[in-house]
Amino acid sequence: MSDKISLKEAERKAFRSTFQDGLNDILWGLTILSLITSAILRESVQVPLNYLPVLAVMVVGIPAFYIAKKRFTAPRMGLVKFNPRRNRKIKNVRWVMIVLFVLTWTVFLLPYLKLGDPVTVEGPYWLVDATFGVLIIALFSFLAFSYEQPRMHLYGLLLGISLPFDVVLEEKTGWDFQLGMLIAGCVMLVFGIVYLSRFLRQYPLPVQEA
Repeated sequence: MSDKISLKEAERKAFRSTFQDGLNDILWGLTILSLITSAILRESVQVPLNYLPVLAVMVVGIPAFYIAKKRFTAPRMGLVKFNPRRNRKIKNVRWVMIVLFVLTWTVFLLPYLKLGDPVTVEGPYWLVDATFGVLIIALFSFLAFSYEQPRMHLYGLLLGISLPFDVVLEEKTGWDFQLGMLIAGCVMLVFGIVYLSRFLRQYPLPVQEA
């Protein structure tokens, strides 16, 4: 019985270690910062050239993420084969993430789509941003629960609140800058660097790999 519990706990730790290297945090932080950079460039560079920073993260950052996982994480943690029940959980998590991701970006892009006559919606003009923010909070809360990573609750809150906050900030001060998103992206990036540094110290390479 104790062996079974130990094996289950070992598998749980291996599952949680997926996000302990900080690489996901770094990728998310860079993605947020690239979106802010694209928004800034929109004032001086025509669309779609202003989206080059986002494209750079997708073309360079995502492959670099998987290379880093293979270079830094795999040699230290090894390859783990989860039981069928946890594999089903991982697949379900991915499907829910895809649905939430598509729904979130659909809400975000709706104001930019010209579908027939514009529809006037009564209510605060930041309402769409607040709705988008709620979906982001739901997405990160689901990730935090599924992967047992409490810090993702913080990421979701920072991103979710930043959207209506930035809109209200522009209305009150006239400052057209995504300060809330900048804070959220920097927090993710700093957390990622800290976690990666701690991961490399806590799990040194085996002698033969070093």
